[in-house]
Amino acid sequence: MKIKLIALALLMMLLVGPIGQIVHAQDPDDGIGGSTEDDGQIDPVIYEQIKLQAETRYMELYRLFFGQPDTDSDDWGDDGPVFPDDVDPALRDQFTHAWSEMHQAEEMRESDPRAAANQYLRAMKQLRNAFRKYQEDNPGVVDQDPETEGIPESEVPVEPTAEELSEVQEQLVKRFQERFQERVTEMFENYNDVEGDLLPGDAVKAFSALTKAEQKLLRIQEKIHAGAFDEALEDLDDTTDEMGDDFDSMEDIGSKQMFRTMNKLEAKITRMVEQAARKAAKGQDTSEEDGLIAQLRGNKDHTKNDFKDNKGKGNN
Repeated sequence: MKIKLIALALLMMLLVGPIGQIVHAQDPDDGIGGSTEDDGQIDPVIYEQIKLQAETRYMELYRLFFGQPDTDSDDWGDDGPVFPDDVDPALRDQFTHAWSEMHQAEEMRESDPRAAANQYLRAMKQLRNAFRKYQEDNPGVVDQDPETEGIPESEVPVEPTAEELSEVQEQLVKRFQERFQERVTEMFENYNDVEGDLLPGDAVKAFSALTKAEQKLLRIQEKIHAGAFDEALEDLDDTTDEMGDDFDSMEDIGSKQMFRTMNKLEAKITRMVEQAARKAAKGQDTSEEDGLIAQLRGNKDHTKNDFKDNKGKGNN
């Protein structure tokens, strides 16, 4: 059977590219300062991109494997897809698993959007496996006008151009770069507040960690401007990990724990500030977010003050 295979390369890109990485890069609840409404959240832009791609791939591959569905039947029903009697069991199982992952994603969308996005990613992996199985069984599949296979041209999904994909990638990577820059800036202020209470060696390590992160952010900006978005995202992930590792190398246990806690709180604060800004731009009420941001900032100040008090009393 011949049919136009639409955007299967995009499916592969999503599974290994920056959108998948971004989902997993968002910090889970670390338990510091109590739970917040941002725990389990994901950027709505990212979520909708993943959901759209999973649903589009599902429909494309259903048509490829089983033909145009009967719109008056239950081929797309809530109980799962309907297959021809002679379908390959392995292909049927992979496709059914993909449908199940997407169905579960819809059920958990409101309660845990990040987990729902991961369900969609798993569905796309199942679709990828199903397509590989189909390729093995049908090595002669080539592109062909979808009209010849009974699929109206108007129903063929319009995929984004390379330029549009690049623009979306740039926006996403820039957003995460800006978040991390804000965190580093705030951590410098935190450092200035507690510098006098640190051991000399730990003060050097903390300052060095923040300075190194700022220098890497400059190089990451250059990569973003050059269009190397995948590299920029990978460097952002590495820089985040390295800054945390540098804090963990501090000699004093209390100092190490204080910087680790403040670093995680700053990450939460920057996410909540951005979430509040998005709601404000839509004219929505942000009082809940504002209250949580104030609570997190209070937790941060409490962490610093406790550290300074303990050092002033000679405690470790």
